[in-house]
Amino acid sequence: MKKHKKDALSGSSELLLSFVAAFEHIPWHRRYSLFGSLIDRLGPEDFLFALLGLLADRYAAKKDVQDFALGLAARFNARIQLVVRRTTYISMSTILTCS
Repeated sequence: MKKHKKDALSGSSELLLSFVAAFEHIPWHRRYSLFGSLIDRLGPEDFLFALLGLLADRYAAKKDVQDFALGLAARFNARIQLVVRRTTYISMSTILTCS
């Protein structure tokens, strides 16, 4: 099961990267619906953390992107938000212990 999720995430990475690269070119009033639809389609439990991580990596210093990321996460219910936080924590722990 974990291998399937990892394969799906790596297979979708180019798609997510293209959306993140286009972020600044997407009108602000369309961002929530576009990115929300993308995550709804891919599955928020498996892909919301990846999208938020990519946005943070590329636009860490931009306040409007930080606000957008918080707003996007808020679109999903508390269970999804907890899964994302747990997944992010586990991913960061793995990265730090491997370094």
